[in-house]
Amino acid sequence: MDKLVMKAKKGDKDSFSQLIYIYQNDLYRLAKSRLNEEQDVYDVIQETIISAYESIQKLHKPSSFKSWLFKILINKCNDVYKNKTNDIELDENLKLVNNSSSSFELNEYLNILSNDEKTIIILHFIEGYSFKEISKILEINENTVRSKLHRAKAKIINFDKEDK
Repeated sequence: MDKLVMKAKKGDKDSFSQLIYIYQNDLYRLAKSRLNEEQDVYDVIQETIISAYESIQKLHKPSSFKSWLFKILINKCNDVYKNKTNDIELDENLKLVNNSSSSFELNEYLNILSNDEKTIIILHFIEGYSFKEISKILEINENTVRSKLHRAKAKIINFDKEDK
């Protein structure tokens, strides 16, 4: 992967395209967790790709490409969110598949969370990022990531108790 990033940094368009192809589903999933309208999702992904292509020379560590790309995407989503007056809801079809191949609706849980909490849940549980990595992506303190995740879990647990 690092070799592709290095080639892309040297201007190899095919290498950059391969990197985007590798992460396209991750980009979509994260953007979809933040934005309700499909067109906004695709616009943000396109803007992210353009921005990443134009600034890939600024990437210092090739191994950080994915988190760097996610950071750009989150910033683009935040720009869209700031320009919207209505609250963002998640697509009702978003599902989380666990190891046993069973799935449950993630929508109900994520809709009760703030955007930061949604993002942290997605990055930690679905994308597998550590607290430290999430703190770098979101540019917030690692302890803040932990406390927001703790709060999000508490909201989900309380929501489950109210449902039963």
